[in-house]
Amino acid sequence: MISATFLILMTAAYLAVLFYIAFVGDKKPGGQYSRYQPIIFTLSITVYCSSWTFFGAVGKAATSGWEYFSIYLGPMLLFLFFTPFIKKLIAVSKRHRTTSIADFISTRYGKNQALASIVTIIALVGTVPYISLQLKAVAGAFDLLTGRDNGGGSVFWLSDTAFYLGLILAIFSILFGARRIDATEHHRGIINAISFEAIVKITSLIVIAGLSYMIVTSEASSSVLSVKDMLLKPYSSDQISTKFFTQVLLAAAAIICLPRQFHVAAVESRGDEMSVAKWGLPFFLLLVSLAVIPITSAGLYAYNSASNADLFVLSLPMDYGNGSLALLSYLGGFSAATGMVIMATVALSTMVSNDLILPVLFKVKKRYDKHDFFPTLLLVRRVTIFVLLGIAYGYYRIALGDKSLSSIGLISFAAAIQFAPLIIGGLYWRQGHKNGAIIGLLLGFTIWLYTLLLPTLAGSELFPDSFANASLFGLRFLHPQQLFGIEFSDSLSHGVFWSLAANIAGYIGFSLRASHSLTDRLQAASYIEGDNVSVVLASTANEHLTVGDLFELSGRFVGVERTRRLIHSFEKKKGRLKKSDLASDELLMQTQHMVAGSVGSAAAESIFNSALDVQSNSSKNIASVLDQTSQAIQFNRELLQVTLDNITQGISVVDYEQRIVAWNRAYVELFDYPKDFIKIGMPAEDIIQFNIQRTLVIKSDTPDAQAKEVSKRLAFLRSGSDYFYEREWKDGRVVQTQGNRLPDGGFVTTYTDVSEMKQVQKELQATNQNLEEKVEQRTEILSRLNKKLQETTESKTRFLAGASHDLAQPLSAGKLYLASLMEDLKDQPKSHKLAENSLNSLQSAEGLLKGLIEISKIDSGVLNPELRVFPMQELLNTLQNEFSVIAEQRGLRLHVVDSKLNVISDKNMLRSILQNFMTNAIRYTSSGSVMLACRLRSGKLCVEVRDSGIGIAAENVDAVFEEYHQLNANMTEGLGLGLAITKRVSGLLNHPVGVRSELGKGSVFHVSVPIADGMVVINPADEQEDISANFLAGRMILCIDDEINITEALSELLKRWGANVWSAQNYEQYQALLKEGHRFDVILA
Repeated sequence: MISATFLILMTAAYLAVLFYIAFVGDKKPGGQYSRYQPIIFTLSITVYCSSWTFFGAVGKAATSGWEYFSIYLGPMLLFLFFTPFIKKLIAVSKRHRTTSIADFISTRYGKNQALASIVTIIALVGTVPYISLQLKAVAGAFDLLTGRDNGGGSVFWLSDTAFYLGLILAIFSILFGARRIDATEHHRGIINAISFEAIVKITSLIVIAGLSYMIVTSEASSSVLSVKDMLLKPYSSDQISTKFFTQVLLAAAAIICLPRQFHVAAVESRGDEMSVAKWGLPFFLLLVSLAVIPITSAGLYAYNSASNADLFVLSLPMDYGNGSLALLSYLGGFSAATGMVIMATVALSTMVSNDLILPVLFKVKKRYDKHDFFPTLLLVRRVTIFVLLGIAYGYYRIALGDKSLSSIGLISFAAAIQFAPLIIGGLYWRQGHKNGAIIGLLLGFTIWLYTLLLPTLAGSELFPDSFANASLFGLRFLHPQQLFGIEFSDSLSHGVFWSLAANIAGYIGFSLRASHSLTDRLQAASYIEGDNVSVVLASTANEHLTVGDLFELSGRFVGVERTRRLIHSFEKKKGRLKKSDLASDELLMQTQHMVAGSVGSAAAESIFNSALDVQSNSSKNIASVLDQTSQAIQFNRELLQVTLDNITQGISVVDYEQRIVAWNRAYVELFDYPKDFIKIGMPAEDIIQFNIQRTLVIKSDTPDAQAKEVSKRLAFLRSGSDYFYEREWKDGRVVQTQGNRLPDGGFVTTYTDVSEMKQVQKELQATNQNLEEKVEQRTEILSRLNKKLQETTESKTRFLAGASHDLAQPLSAGKLYLASLMEDLKDQPKSHKLAENSLNSLQSAEGLLKGLIEISKIDSGVLNPELRVFPMQELLNTLQNEFSVIAEQRGLRLHVVDSKLNVISDKNMLRSILQNFMTNAIRYTSSGSVMLACRLRSGKLCVEVRDSGIGIAAENVDAVFEEYHQLNANMTEGLGLGLAITKRVSGLLNHPVGVRSELGKGSVFHVSVPIADGMVVINPADEQEDISANFLAGRMILCIDDEINITEALSELLKRWGANVWSAQNYEQYQALLKEGHRFDVILA
C-alpha cells in the first residue's frame, strides 16, 4: 500500500509540473511555434487514450479478448487511409475559424443557431458519461493504492475521492482553458501539458508491460505452455464479431467527432501537422495495444480471474512488490484522465457559452446594449466547467456502480458518431441542408438515449433493474434492446445501427426535400470546394455604421484591447481611421471573423444582425443588414473562384502591371504547376520563364533563346493586342491560346486543350480518304449494276412487246372474223346486233389485255400515256354496251347518265379504270342497281360508279387498292389485281381515284378527269362517208402475216368489199408471187 498523504503529494507535484509546462507554453509570443510542433500535435491527439484506454483496455482484453483492439484499430485505419479527409476537415475549420464541432457543423449548414444548440446538447449529454468514467477510473486507482474502500460510489460525497478529483480537474481546466475569450487562439500551454501527459502514459504502460512480460516468462518456465501460448491464450478468432466491427466504426468516428478530439485536431491545430500525425498516431496506438497483451496475460495468471481486470495495471506492480512502478502506473492513468477531462471541459464550455447561453441573452435580455459581454462570456465558461464536472460526478454516483469502463466509454462513442453523417456530408455532399441535419440529429440522439444511455441507469437509485427491459408504452416492438422486433447479438450494435440509420435517413430525406437558398449553396461550396466563400455584411449597411460603432460592438465580446489591436493592424495597411469614418466592408468582415473566433460563427452572425437591427431602430440609424445571399454575389471574390474552377478551359488573368491576379484549377492542371506555385501578385515574367525552362510550350534550349522568348511574350502582353494561336506542346498535346485585353490594361488568357479534337480531325481525314476510294469502288459497281439493270429493262421491254404481239394476234383474228360476219348479217338486225356486241366485248378484252401489258410497262418505266381530247359520252356508250348484258344476266339495273363534256385523258387507260370499277360493282352487288354517272367537282369531271352492293368495312377502305385484296374473301372471281392496276394507271394519268363505302349499303368508286374546255372534237364517225359494198372492186391487195388466221380473216373481209386478195406468210412467198407476174395495188403487212 501507498500512503494517501504521499500519493496526494505526488499528485500535487505532478500537477505542479503540468502547471509549469502549461505556463511556459503560454508565455511564448503569438505566432511562434516549436520546431517540434508536428510531434506535439500528434501527442496531443492521443488525448483519445483516456483512463478508459489506460485501465479499461486491459479489462476488455481479459473478458472479451480481441475486442479491446477495435478501439485502437478504428483511428489507425482512419489516419492511415483517410488522411485527405482529415486534412480537408482541418483546412476548412481553420479557414472558417470555427471554435468547436458545433460551430463547424452549424457554419456549414447556414450558420444555423438552432443546429448549433442541438449539437451542443448532444455533445454535452454524450460526454458526461465519459467524464464520469475518468473520475471512476482515477478514484478507483487512488483507492486501490491507498487501500481505501470506496464502496462503489455509495460513500458520503465529502469522503469520495472522485469528488476531490473532479474539483481539482475543474480548477486546472479553468486556469489554462478559460483564461481567454478567443476560442480559436491556440491553448499552447494546455496542448504542451497534454503532450507531456501522453509521454507519461505511454511510458508507464510500456514499463508495466515489461514487468508483465517478465511475470509471464517466469510462469511459463514452470508451465507446459510456451510464452507465446500464455500471451495469446485469452484471444481467439471467435471474438471478431459484429460487436468488434461496430467498435471499430465507433472508434474511427470518435477520433474526430468527440468534442475534445475535434478541438485538438481542428481548433488547436496549426494546419500542417498531418504529415507526422498520419503515421505518428497509429504508431502510438499500436504501442498501446501491444502493451495490453502481456499485462492482460500476467493479470489472468496472477489472479486467475478477470473480476477486477480494469486495475491489473496497478495491482500487478503492487502485488509484486514494486511500489515505484505502481506509482508510475497511477500517474499514467491520472495523465490519461486529466488530459481527457481538461480538453473535454474546455471544448464543451466553449460550446455551451457560445451556442446555449449567448443566444438566450441576445433574444431575452438584450444585454449587449448595457455593458460588455467580455467578462460575462469568461464567467459563463468557467461556471460551465464546474457545472459539467458536477453533473459528471452526479452520473458517476448514480449510474456507474460496478459497470466496466469500456461499456461506459462506448456509449459516449455512440453519441459522438451521430455527428459523423453531418461532417462527412458537409464536406462532400452539396445537397446537405440544415433541415436534414436537425431532423437527423434529433432522430439519432433520441434512439441513442432510449436504447443505450437510459438502460445504464437501470439498477440505480432512480430506476429499478427492470427498467432496462421495459418497452415504451408496453409495446413489444419498442423494446430498447429489440426495436421493431429485430434482435442483435449485442445491445451496442443494436443501438448504433438504429440511431445511425434514423440519423442518416432523416439527414438525406429532409435535405433533399429542402429548398436551398444562395447562402446554403455558398456555405456548401466553401466546405466542398475548399474555398472560403464568406458571407459578409452588405455595403449598403455601411452607410451609417462607423468605425466607432464597430469598435464598441466588438469590444463588448472580445475585449477592448483585442479590438484595438485589430484596428491598429488595419490602419497600418489602409491608413489612419477616425471613429466617425464609415466602416469598410473589409473591416466589417475582419471584425466579424474576430468575434466569431470567440463566440462561434453562428453566434457572431446573430450578434451583428441583432446589433444592426437595434441600431437601425435607434437614433444612431445604422442601416440593417442586406440579405446575405445578395451581398455574397456582389462582394465575394471566392464565389468567382468557384465559378472559374468549374470551367474546363484554363484561365489566367494579369493586371496592367503584368502580375497574375486570378486563375482557375484547369489552368494549374493544364500546365502541371507545382502545388502553391501560383500566387496572387506573381509576375507573369516568372511564370513564362518557368514554362519555357521546362520547354513545355516551346523548345528553347539555350538561356539566350529563353530570355528572348520571355521578352517577346512580355512585349506582346504590354501591347495589349488580342491574339489567337494553336500550338502543339512537346508532350503531344495541342492547345489553343486566346488572349483578350481588359479595359483596365490587364489581360485575360484562355487555354483550351483540343488534342482530342485534333486527333478526331486526323482520323476524319483518313476516313475521308478511305471514303473517296470506297466511293470510287461503289461508283464502278453501281455503274455495272445500272448497265445490267438497263439491259434487263430492255430485255423486259422486248419481252413485253413480243408477248403483247403474241397475245393480241388471236384477238385480232377474232375481231376480223366478227367484222366479216357483221357484213353478212346486215339484213338481219337482231343477229347483226349480237355480232356487234360480241365484237365490242372482244375489243374490251383486247383493251384489258393491253392494259395489263401496259401496267407492266408502267412498272418498267417504258410506258407513257397518250393524252388526247375525246367526248366522255363515247366512253360511256362503250361501257354501257359492254356491261348492260352482264348486268341484265345478274338481275341488276344498269343506269348510265349521259355527259356532253370533253375530257383530256388516255382513252384506253381511262376505260380500263372504269371497267374495273364496273366489274367490281356488278360482281359484289346481288340485287339492286349499278349507276355510271359524271358530275363536276372542283373544276374536274368526277366519274362515279355507284352500286347497292355489300359495301366495305371502314377498316378495309384504305386497303382496297392493294394487290391481291378482294372485297369479299368468300368470292372466287378475280385475282384481286383490278383495283391495284387501277391505282397505278390513275397515278400515271394523274387522275385521282377514291372510294366511299358503308358496310351493307353499297360503295361509290370515283376517278377525277380533267375537262377539255373550249376544245373541238372531231368525231371519227362524222368523217366517215358512206362506203358501198364493193368499193374495192378490181383492186389487187396482198396480205402478209405469219399468222394464217389473221390473213384468212382479213382476206375474207376484203373480198366482201370486191377486192382481189392474195396472202403470204413470209418474204419467200411474197417473192414467189412476184415471179409469177402478180402486181399489187395495196400490200397489207
